[in-house]
Formats: sequence, structure tokens, C-alpha cells
Amino acid sequence: YDGAGLQKSPVFSPDGRQIAFVTGFRISAERVIENVWVINADGTRARAVTEKGDVNIDPSWHGSTALVFISNRSGPQALWSFPLNKQEPKLLQNVNGASEVAVSRKGQIVYHQATGQHAGLWVLNETFANPHPLAVTQTDNLEAAHDPFWSTDY
Repeated sequence: YDGAGLQKSPVFSPDGRQIAFVTGFRISAERVIENVWVINADGTRARAVTEKGDVNIDPSWHGSTALVFISNRSGPQALWSFPLNKQEPKLLQNVNGASEVAVSRKGQIVYHQATGQHAGLWVLNETFANPHPLAVTQTDNLEAAHDPFWSTDY
């Protein structure tokens, strides 16, 4: 990939054929644009999943046909599902202060969220409803749970 910006947060598709990643660049001291892209694992056919001037971060595969990630595409930060077959994106949950999304093979979503005095990992079930805390700590920048991932058997 030789496009503009800094590439980060790569994640392989479940079948290993594609990689989703974020490419971003700073427009001004206050404005950063980050978009999600998908590229074949052999480096061919890079294509944008998002193209607006939003902040889109931390992609995770939901099966092999959709990506789940944090975006501010409609205003406040939220968790979105973006089908790769050009269907309309779906708002899953408002998650202000969230980052670091991971989707299990069974479809459960875990993400990191910092709100006020607490930070931790939150889980959404397969229907994307009823977020519940998995691990919540004080936000002391040392003890908050970060970078969740699922074991391969879950």
C-alpha cells in the first residue's frame, strides 16, 4: 500500500486473505482524519471502507464480510458494523471514549472504554445489546485493561 498517511492497526480476516487497517493523517493541530481500508494479504487491491473526513479506528473482523470499528461518522463516537458488500453501515452502540475493539468467532464484541473515573473492558453479545462490564478499574493510566483479544476457541 502506497497511499497517503500513516498506516496502523492491521488485522487479518478470519480466512487470512485480507487485512483491514487504518490510514490517517493530520489536517491541522485539532483535526485528524482516519479511515479504514482493506487490502488483499498479498498487497493487491487496496480499497477504502470509509471515505469521509471522520475518525475511524480499531477495526476488527465480524466474520469475513463485515468490519466492526469505532467511528464518529454521525456525531458522537459509536461502534459501527460496516458490511464489505456495500450495504449500509449499522450503528451498534454509542460508546463515547471507546477504543480497541475485538470480535470473537461467535460474534461477541469486547472493547475498551474510559468514562469519567473508570476505564475497562465492556462486552456486547451477538445481538449487540446490553453492554456489560468485563473488567473495570480506576483510570490511573496503569491499571486499566487495554488491548482485548479473544482466544481462538471462543
